[in-house]
Amino acid sequence: MWSYVRAAAGVSGLYLAPRWPRLGWSVNIAAQALWFTYGLATHQYGFLISSGFYSGAYLLLLRATRKKQLETPAGFEPAKNCFAGSPVSHSGTAS
Repeated sequence: MWSYVRAAAGVSGLYLAPRWPRLGWSVNIAAQALWFTYGLATHQYGFLISSGFYSGAYLLLLRATRKKQLETPAGFEPAKNCFAGSPVSHSGTAS
């Protein structure tokens, strides 16, 4: 049963991360607590090290996501291709 719970938690976090990054990375960090607990319970100490590294990576991704969200103004959308259908080329000269 443990393996299904751990797998579901990890896959859920990875599924959520592209859509809702803060939620996805937070779920992944929480999933590492399951791996850490599993490592302790089964005396497989490699899982402790592994969950530490994965947690660190997910914390960095969560921090980068937060920083990016704070830097991006609310309602900002990247510009669409403004040159599509324009008689001016991308180099700025008329075609």
